[in-house]
Amino acid sequence: MAELKPQIRLELPDEIGKLAELTEALRDAGVNILTLAAWVADGTGHMHLLPDDAGIAQDVLRGRVVRLDSKDVVTVTLTNEPGALNAPAATLAKAGIAIHHVHATTSGATALVVLDTSDNAKAASLL
Repeated sequence: MAELKPQIRLELPDEIGKLAELTEALRDAGVNILTLAAWVADGTGHMHLLPDDAGIAQDVLRGRVVRLDSKDVVTVTLTNEPGALNAPAATLAKAGIAIHHVHATTSGATALVVLDTSDNAKAASLL
């Protein structure tokens, strides 16, 4: 079953220790990170963060980063096995929904997959 959940998108300075600073602040506020994708491009850090409490996370991170916004994305829990992502990917392709960004985290028997698509509401209803 898929759900829409708020994902926080950040731009931040490419500085040593910035991830430690942000995760310390989130930890101290009791915010758990469900998934995280982070990279540097052209000297700027980028992060997509799916916290268990987006409201608190935004309050904690605001002022510590260059830019912060939130967008509802599709989350789906799959079995952690070969080919598990194929069914939802094929379903979205068949419906003409483009996948713009995907990242996932696994733990034991399950994987939490985050999808940002051309139509997140429709994608969530299909999955």
